[in-house]
Amino acid sequence: MRAKSGANPRLLPPARHLNGAVGRGVFARFTYITLWRDHPEEGGRAKNEPLVRDNDEATGLVVEAVSRSRWWKETAVFIVQDDPAGNFIDHVSAHRIPCLVVGAHVKRGHIDPHHYSFPSILRTIEMILGLEPLSRYDWGATPMTDCFAARPGNKAPFDAIKLPTRADPRSLR
Repeated sequence: MRAKSGANPRLLPPARHLNGAVGRGVFARFTYITLWRDHPEEGGRAKNEPLVRDNDEATGLVVEAVSRSRWWKETAVFIVQDDPAGNFIDHVSAHRIPCLVVGAHVKRGHIDPHHYSFPSILRTIEMILGLEPLSRYDWGATPMTDCFAARPGNKAPFDAIKLPTRADPRSLR
């Protein structure tokens, strides 16, 4: 993966790690990547908007790198937030987080109406890797099988979007 012209240097360490692994041909069966700009910095030095923008862009760069690798047809990327933000303003409990699943076997554009939990994500990953459940919690969790298709129909690579310095969310639809 190559950094796009003007890419934010703070976004590059996870991308460099992934690029190095892909370039060496040693892509692990399971890779966990943390994007570290997911919470405001102490002392109010940073506002939420740039942090969200940086993580959105970094996520796009990681997905683009994986989608252009030879492992794309065998890869599933689970994108989750580490804690419920409670920022959802509607009739449903704020103790929830979105989970995006990306991969060649993932149904593109599919919105799954089922309720899942973090153990559901773990159970799904265990099933993909052919592993037994690690505990009774993931053993009893509902796997996210409705998100996947039997054959890879999502072969096209993804292109990360370079976000403007200050984006109007309505312009990104």
